[in-house]
Amino acid sequence: MSRFRTVDDAVADVRSICDESNIATMDNNRDILPSLNRAQEYAYDILSKQYEDPLLLPPVTSSIAYGTSEITLPENIFEDRIQKIEFENAGYFYECKRISYRDISSYETPSKVPIPAYYCLFGRTVRFLPSPDGSFRMRIWSLKEPDQLVVSQGRISAINIASNFIVVEDLGSSISTSADSLASYANVIDGQTGLIKLTLQVGSILGSRITFKTSPTRSVVLNRTVSGVLDTTIQADDYVCAVQGTCVPTSSTALYNFLVQYTSNEMNRKLKNESSSDADILKKFEDQVRRSWVGREMTQRVKMRSSHWTPKRARRNRVH
Repeated sequence: MSRFRTVDDAVADVRSICDESNIATMDNNRDILPSLNRAQEYAYDILSKQYEDPLLLPPVTSSIAYGTSEITLPENIFEDRIQKIEFENAGYFYECKRISYRDISSYETPSKVPIPAYYCLFGRTVRFLPSPDGSFRMRIWSLKEPDQLVVSQGRISAINIASNFIVVEDLGSSISTSADSLASYANVIDGQTGLIKLTLQVGSILGSRITFKTSPTRSVVLNRTVSGVLDTTIQADDYVCAVQGTCVPTSSTALYNFLVQYTSNEMNRKLKNESSSDADILKKFEDQVRRSWVGREMTQRVKMRSSHWTPKRARRNRVH
């Protein structure tokens, strides 16, 4: 795994490239962080078309109620992009083919079917065709919405699970103990992957010690479930940050370099210091992001869409 770096490191790298330390001229929250997030969204859009595997969410498996022909997409899907929908039949999952809304009339029938064969997407609504006459289980594969990049509020140096507190180094000023404030909620971030491990509510702050509420005021904040207790997944060198996102960007070196260079270019334009060499460097880093899939195992395969083919669910035993 690449050396992990925080959003604070990215901000410092941007300032170093732009050779600008004046906060009044180039503010972290007003200028740099929004640009880093724009860069991340752009990079995710590239990856979603070139190499989507790292962005895949665990499939959402749910039961569809009797006779339901439309559902609303789950939240936290990147640009509402559905990769695949599958239906379960006799213990196996079968892919449901996507069609355009322009072709709906070709697949609508007065009679209903046990399991629909097609679906179309309009807005955030999925419609199944032909309409089902019963209930069934389905599985939705989609891409993850990138977590917003925010600055760190401290690196964890000690954990006390029994007393529900942590000790951090370099405690930030963006965390509040006010129970009715969004700032009282915080995420614990994996220090290497940037994944959000837990969301908790701050109860008190004493020096560098943060104690969390065992009975949070809210159970869900920004679509994140709020926990009342620390657990054994929390480790030293993890980070604490605002509930809005993560303070550790992806461990991919290519993507990190792209975020920093994209933001540096925008800041240099703001400072009237842009140059053609900056654009050339950014293009090289963008090409690296586009080639992230190179050298990895290929997953393309021939799809047996013809009705003359029957999928084989198990490998036949070889006869000697």
